[in-house]
Amino acid sequence: MKEKAPAPKPLVRLIATFILGILWGATLTVPLVGRELEQLAVEKEQLELKTREQANTIKELEKNLRSQSWLSVREVQVLVNYPDSVLRLQVEKTLAPLLEPYIGRDARDLDPVSLFHLFDQRVITIEGSKYLVKARAVLVSNRVTAYIVPVPVPNEEVLE
Repeated sequence: MKEKAPAPKPLVRLIATFILGILWGATLTVPLVGRELEQLAVEKEQLELKTREQANTIKELEKNLRSQSWLSVREVQVLVNYPDSVLRLQVEKTLAPLLEPYIGRDARDLDPVSLFHLFDQRVITIEGSKYLVKARAVLVSNRVTAYIVPVPVPNEEVLE
């Protein structure tokens, strides 16, 4: 008589089912994770290429920046300290063209004292009235700013 093989114990059956489930899950997960890893590898290569391109662009821009003066005058401004806004605008219109030739020039080559004297003690005529221009300050950077105060002058005091 043949003896029957003993029936698997419930614990062994449970462990075998668990291990079989792990193997089955890993088998199904590998293609999904593999695709995602492949996409991440492609994205990494694209980002590395983009980083190299941007590094080259930065090098070129730095080279161009060194060859150009970053302190070139881009803007000129005349600020007038006077209570009458109409007269203030007229003085700005009259004096701003004196600074326009400095646009595009290297700010390091400009002499603020000379620019100060360009405005200081200048007599201008606006709507028939004469004004003595007093410069308070001239600031030079990529913007040249002149701070001006016009003082009304009686006509007999002005020597032309």
